[in-house]
Amino acid sequence: MTRRRGFVWPGHSFLGDLAGEPKNSPVIDRLSDEPARRCSGPGPPRYRFGLWDGSLASVKMAFVYRELRPPPGLSHLACGWIGDGAEARVLPDGCVDVVLSAGRVVVAGPATTAVDVAPTPGQHRCGVRFRVGAAGAALGVPANVLRDLSLPLEELWGAEGRRLSEAVAKAADGGGALAVLAHGLAQPRAPLDLYARQAALLATGRPFTEISRELGFSERQLRRRVEHAVGYGPRTLARVVRLQRFLRAAECAPGASLARLAADAGFADQAHLARDCRRLTGCSPSMLLSAGATAAGERTSGSFKPAMSGSATLSR
Repeated sequence: MTRRRGFVWPGHSFLGDLAGEPKNSPVIDRLSDEPARRCSGPGPPRYRFGLWDGSLASVKMAFVYRELRPPPGLSHLACGWIGDGAEARVLPDGCVDVVLSAGRVVVAGPATTAVDVAPTPGQHRCGVRFRVGAAGAALGVPANVLRDLSLPLEELWGAEGRRLSEAVAKAADGGGALAVLAHGLAQPRAPLDLYARQAALLATGRPFTEISRELGFSERQLRRRVEHAVGYGPRTLARVVRLQRFLRAAECAPGASLARLAADAGFADQAHLARDCRRLTGCSPSMLLSAGATAAGERTSGSFKPAMSGSATLSR
C-alpha cells in the first residue's frame, strides 16, 4: 500500500502524496484516522480515507483523482482534491466545487444532471469542495443561483476573485495551487445556516414536513432556506444522495444484483433506481457500473451532531 503523506499549507496539512511537496516543510507522515480501505469494484483502484471516497464519479474514462482532508477548523469544506487532465463525466453529488482547470478558476454549481468535462492534456486539475449546505454562505451568493452553472470566480467576487484566480494559476504544481485556493476560501463570506444544513441532511431519509415541524419552521420557509444553502430543494437532494449511495454500495459489493444495491441505497425498488439514474446521469444503472462510475461528494447521514462542528452555526 502506498504511504500517504501530508502536504502542508499555512500550519495545517492535506492528506495525500502530492507532487511538488515543499522539501523543507514539516510533514505529517501518517494516514487518516481510519486505515485506508481498498474498495474493489469496476474501474481503477480507489482508496477511501476516513469518510471520503478517493475517486470522482467518471463515466467516459478513468479520471485519476485523490481527495484530501481539509485542515482542522474549516468546517465548511468537505475536502480538497487533485486530479489529472483526463476527460470525464461528473455525476451530481449535492456539492459545489471551486476548481482550477485549464488555467482558470471556476465555480462548479450544484448539478442536477451529469456534466462532461473536457480534457486538459498535460495539466492537472485541483479543487475545493464545500460541504452540503455550506456553499451559499461560503461564496456569499445563494447556491440555487449557481445550479447547473460553471462560472469564473471573478464573476462572483470581482477583483478579489480575479486576484485569487491569478495566484492559483501561478502556483508551481497542483499541490501548491490547491494550497492557495483553499487559503483563499478559508473564511466564509456569510454566516452558515445551521438549520438549512440540518434540514438538508435529515431530508435524505425523513419526510420534509416532519422535519420542518420539528425545527419550528413552515415547510415553505425551510424549503427556501435549503434551496439557498444547497442549491436545490430537499427532494432533489434526496434523489442525488440515493444515487451516490448506490454507487458506494456497488463499489463495496462488486457483483451484487441491482435489486440488492437498490434496496441498500434506499430506493423503493430496482425500477425506482433505473428512473433516477436515467434522470440524473442519462445512463442505466448497469451502464454506469460497467463504465466504472464511482461515488463522490459528501458522505451524509440522518444523524446530526453539532458538537462535531468547529463553527457556532454549522453542524457537523
